[in-house]
Amino acid sequence: MRLIITTILITFLVCLFFIVFPDNTNICAYRSPLKCYQCDYPGVILVGSPEHCTSVCSNRETNTIGSGTGINYVYNCVLKTCPSDKPLRGMFNECVSCDDASQFVGVSNCEVCLNRYVDKQGYCVFKDNRVLKYEVSERMHPQQSCPPEKPLQSWNYQCFSCDVQREVAISSDYYWGRAEELSAICPQRVIIAGPGGSPSSYPSCPKDTPLLDQNGLCYSCYENLDIDLRYNENLCSRFCSGKRYIPEHSYNCKLCPKDRKKLNSRECKECGGEFIEGLCR
Repeated sequence: MRLIITTILITFLVCLFFIVFPDNTNICAYRSPLKCYQCDYPGVILVGSPEHCTSVCSNRETNTIGSGTGINYVYNCVLKTCPSDKPLRGMFNECVSCDDASQFVGVSNCEVCLNRYVDKQGYCVFKDNRVLKYEVSERMHPQQSCPPEKPLQSWNYQCFSCDVQREVAISSDYYWGRAEELSAICPQRVIIAGPGGSPSSYPSCPKDTPLLDQNGLCYSCYENLDIDLRYNENLCSRFCSGKRYIPEHSYNCKLCPKDRKKLNSRECKECGGEFIEGLCR
């Protein structure tokens, strides 16, 4: 009897420990439709503002490398300190292995890798003259249309099914003016447009984080920070109707306030209220 009581007590204490000190190692700091990012992820996570990086992971910081001049649409969220197995800073200041043959341009700390050196062109190359990898895309022959079972057409004319678990880049010429039509072809997917380059089609986000931002990250409708939906403002009401809104002359999807009186008629409607006698109720 004493043994049974002792066993029950130990089991209770173990359960209590995991309630008070839960295992958070597999919790997503950031989510995309295809990937779970943790705070120690060595690569780049694209975010809409520095706050979306540092408020979630204190061990990360942002830079705007590759964002061009003028208004920065994208921030690179990277580790402040690289791990010992990936000490090399890549093109966007991400952490990569010294043996990663795809990283040689824009490397800022080539000297940390004993197997590499900076050549006359400023590239971080291998001392053993190992071949560097250039990413080359194969362009297929144009197709007039894709078959019904694979209706999603990429920029290089490949055809995909609507349930393909990958990002599919769409030709800008193919997309503009046909946004609603292309969205209707695969309603279970989300198309993200941008200021330049090809729009991309993603699988839908998980139900608890349904809002996809312009960088391909998934957010809850109750996220306190503003969500950047530049060129994709329709997604705010599509996924978070009655919970979030976009103010006039803005592209940020905001959490609806508890006191809605200061909202105008359109914003009031987006937040599920009624605009009566000049006030949102």
